Amino acid sequence: MDDETINVCCDSPEDRKKGQPHMYIPIDKFKVKVMFDTGATRTLMSRCIYQALSDHGIDLPLEPTTLTLEGVSGKKLQVDGRIQFMFTFGPIVIKHPVIIVADMRDTLLIGNDLMDNRITIHEGKEITIKEQGQELTLPLCRSLPGIRLMPKQNEEIAPGTARLIICKCGISPGEKHGRIVLVTGVSQGGIHIPELVSQIADDDTVNVIIENETDDTLIVDEDDEIGEILPL
Repeated sequence: MDDETINVCCDSPEDRKKGQPHMYIPIDKFKVKVMFDTGATRTLMSRCIYQALSDHGIDLPLEPTTLTLEGVSGKKLQVDGRIQFMFTFGPIVIKHPVIIVADMRDTLLIGNDLMDNRITIHEGKEITIKEQGQELTLPLCRSLPGIRLMPKQNEEIAPGTARLIICKCGISPGEKHGRIVLVTGVSQGGIHIPELVSQIADDDTVNVIIENETDDTLIVDEDDEIGEILPL
């Protein structure tokens, strides 16, 4: 079964605007964002999240695979391997293989190979999980349109380094300070922002990690829009 080419759906502007259904599941002491995509035939995890979990001592041995994956555009995805992963939904635990890919912004994407006969999505609002005689219904989140994210002041980031930058964000009237938000991961123009959960301060700022992936000093201007945040 490994020598095959299959189509997977890895994020799209349309999905990001309307917000795909998602939830957070525990992995050791962390919580990881999980997306549910009926257009994906395989369950996938982004390389950056796999590396982050490994760096924090979570043992997820990478197995080789000859599986070939294509995105909806027909472009081949870079496959690093696969892991055996324990999905924890309350009292229900499901062990299932997960493919590690580099070409994906989502943290962890559950495809039809895991959902089939196990997980049912109800109008994007909740899911029902059935496994070995157990059944559980859980609510889903749906991200709202993103809030623009810009550095509070001009910043210089040395080559190959990362800095914690204070960013300002556009908050609509009536938005509560101190709310928890998701800083969406992005890679563009040598800037990489890991996807992370943070909090908006009283002055409408949020702390963001920015990595310089180039060989030159990166100047981030306060007028640059470098990403967005999503309310949780």
